[in-house]
Amino acid sequence: MSGPLRRLTSGRLRRLMSGPLRRPPTAGLPRPCLRRRAAQRGLSAVEALAALAILGLLLNIVAPLALRQVRRARAAAIVAEFGVIRQAAQDVAAATGRWPEDGVTGSAPAALDAPLRGRVRWSNAGQGYAYNWELWADEDGTPVHPEAGLTVGLSVVTADPRLAEALDAVYDGRLVRTAADRYTFAIEELR
Repeated sequence: MSGPLRRLTSGRLRRLMSGPLRRPPTAGLPRPCLRRRAAQRGLSAVEALAALAILGLLLNIVAPLALRQVRRARAAAIVAEFGVIRQAAQDVAAATGRWPEDGVTGSAPAALDAPLRGRVRWSNAGQGYAYNWELWADEDGTPVHPEAGLTVGLSVVTADPRLAEALDAVYDGRLVRTAADRYTFAIEELR
């Protein structure tokens, strides 16, 4: 052996490691070796910035895709709930001969409250939308809002235009924009 390693004979190494205070294995190693170990402990500023830039790029790609999928899933849930509400309303109309009365945003009309209790949440403020039952016909059947082209519908009230786009993409039937923040599923159209 030659150089700095020569100083670490087996006897000296044993003495270093067996004393009351154990010294780190770097004790006795030459200074250049210690510097290399210290440099390998962490990232340099340039490496950290490069890693952050890559993470930022990935988030810019993944986040919009994830949000789009969340909106599509929410729209699919709304369409499924619309099917449940439509069926309950048709059952009420068949039993009573009348559609349920016009409702208030975020709450079920009285005629639909019992059949839908626990099955549909009319107010989903945490998710950015609420339902409103629409009956746009007088007692004699005259349309109140003929410009909408329908007499019975279920409105989804939302300020999120992207949710409305997702609804339009998911739903196969007729969806009418009846106000700035209302998108109405047609149940009964004008004849």
